[in-house]
This record gives sequence, structure tokens and C-alpha cells, in this order.
Amino acid sequence: MKKLLIPTLLLVVLVLTGCSTLVKNDTQPVKQSENQTTEITRKTELELEGFINDYFYRRQIKDSVLFLDFNAYGSVLAKSIVVYVYPKNILPQDRAEDIKEMIKKDLQEQLFDFPGFEWTKDYSFDVVVR
Repeated sequence: MKKLLIPTLLLVVLVLTGCSTLVKNDTQPVKQSENQTTEITRKTELELEGFINDYFYRRQIKDSVLFLDFNAYGSVLAKSIVVYVYPKNILPQDRAEDIKEMIKKDLQEQLFDFPGFEWTKDYSFDVVVR
């Protein structure tokens, strides 16, 4: 029993050290202003995903005429923001393009208005209609 205790403790220490290293490497420094730098973590990106998805939820309630015929969800990873649009029915091609442009314009303006999301200017932004 004592023979297994030391290797087990050593293994636990190695696993914990490796996990903390992975978490530390998941940050990307982003310059906010001349003297200030913010680290963008996966948690920060997930907060942005929540903001994007909440934006669509609220817009479906407020602007049901424009947002009722599709669902949209945001995904943020690896310096890119992708919004996936899932039409509830078959959309004409011009309607799909209108939706893409509307989302790009409105959502990007909303993101840039929030001081906590100014780092999104460095991210690519795409809208995909499925």
C-alpha cells in the first residue's frame, strides 16, 4: 500500500502541474490602449458567445418580423467569430444575403459599442447560412 502512495501522489502533482500549464497557455494578450493590455482567455470568448446568443434571442422577441424565420448562434474560437444561421424554411438566396449583411452590420456595431469587447476588432467575423 505504501509503495503505491508515493507514485500516486507524484502522478497527481504532475497532472495538476500540466493542467495549470494548459490553462496558462490558453490566453492571448490583446492591446487595449497605449498602456493597458488585456488577456483574452477562453472564458472571455465564451462570455462573448453568450452575448452574441443573447443578442439573437432578444432580437427574435423585439423584431419578430425580421428574425422569426431563422435561428442563429455564435461561436468564438481562435481569433474568429462565426455566426451560424439556420433557416426554419427554405430561404431565397437574396433573403439569405440580406440576413448575412444585417447580422454583420448590426452585431458588429453592438460589439464595438461595448467597452469590454473592443478586442473583437482583431477577430475575423463571418456569417454562415446553413
